[in-house]
Amino acid sequence: MATVDTDRFNRAFAAASGELPGHGNAEVARLREAAMARFASTGLPNRRDEGWRYTDLRRLDRLDRLDLTGLMGRIDGETVAALPDALASLDAHRMVFVDGRYEAALSAHEALPPGARLDVLSVHLGNGCEDAASILGTGLAEWNGAGQEGLAALNTAMTRDGVLFELPAGARLEKPILVVHLLTGKAGAVHPRNVLRIGPGAEADVVESFIGLPGSGGWTNSVLDGAIAEGGRVRHVALVRHGEDAVHTGRVTMEAARDANYTAQVLTLGGRVVRNEFLVRLSGPGAECGLSGGALADGRRHVDHTTEIVHAAPHTESEQVFRNVADDNARTVFQGRVVVERDAQKTDARQSGRSLLLSPGAEAQNKPELRIFADDVKCSHGATVGDLDKDALFYLRARGIDEAEARALLTRAFVADLLTLLPVEAVRTAVEDAVDGWLRRAVSEDR
Repeated sequence: MATVDTDRFNRAFAAASGELPGHGNAEVARLREAAMARFASTGLPNRRDEGWRYTDLRRLDRLDRLDLTGLMGRIDGETVAALPDALASLDAHRMVFVDGRYEAALSAHEALPPGARLDVLSVHLGNGCEDAASILGTGLAEWNGAGQEGLAALNTAMTRDGVLFELPAGARLEKPILVVHLLTGKAGAVHPRNVLRIGPGAEADVVESFIGLPGSGGWTNSVLDGAIAEGGRVRHVALVRHGEDAVHTGRVTMEAARDANYTAQVLTLGGRVVRNEFLVRLSGPGAECGLSGGALADGRRHVDHTTEIVHAAPHTESEQVFRNVADDNARTVFQGRVVVERDAQKTDARQSGRSLLLSPGAEAQNKPELRIFADDVKCSHGATVGDLDKDALFYLRARGIDEAEARALLTRAFVADLLTLLPVEAVRTAVEDAVDGWLRRAVSEDR
């Protein structure tokens, strides 16, 4: 299989650079060019990178066939209206992007608290912004060995749009921020970037929805860069439901200061090849992080969830709970790393990764990892891979429940932990419906 030629990305950048937001701003242009040079030096991650040993983008011919410029005409209204969205009825501050471009007609948000800002990134960059370096930064240097810095740099170089959300000290949003990324496949590759800045004691719910037309392809390479100041709270949900031939690479970086709390869940139910990466740094005493998530994968889908939580201060706490389900010839990956730095005494870190295989051709990889450089800590991890309990299946069958329904019930029970950990209550119904829809399609088929 041919590998993806890095020179194609350079040519795509040269073709698109004159139309990228902020191209007339010298600082923005400098940052984009530096980021493209960095990507050119690293290229796409592959299995020689330890963090990517199970997922190799360099040999992914789907990327080799894409238009990488992201240049395209406007989407017609009928196509936009036909795009599915399980969160359509959510009462939220809504920002909608179609093939990487903001769609004002589909977006709406009410008045925000004084001092809060919810901007369209392309408009902000095009208005001669003075904070380009903080918006287009490629991530904290401590994480540059994670293997995905090349993709973050490519996002910096090629991003066209996204959300800039700032919440001042003590403010609290009554409704979640909903950021919808709709992919039709017509744009080839899109690189959305969202930036969150949460002030001291402020509190917000953020929901990201990545969806696509049935059967659509394309590549979404997203970045969310966030910082939570002292005592702030962010509850974050990411729902990935791309078309059956789409590629998705997502990177979330979040820094939590003293007594800040970041709680997030990522759930993947679509896409051909998906890699979600969460990198969290607990930089102040008392900071807390809870990550949960999983994949429901069938066919020949490949889903990789990789996390790294760095405990950089004493008295910090984290918990990770991931549940993956693989059917047919699907493959799931969970890599969870916890790093406890030398001064992070009294750290409490817990990690659980479990995978369920529903067919002989399915495969799962669980790789928990602890790197501990302090001596007064409490850290634990566990990982299991197995199939449905035959005794439980027999028990249900013996009570008149047919095999398809029994399998669906047991699979639903396996992922129930994720539903109880869902951090944004407003999206519970949509998430449960999405899970049940997958079960009806995949698990309830006669075998």
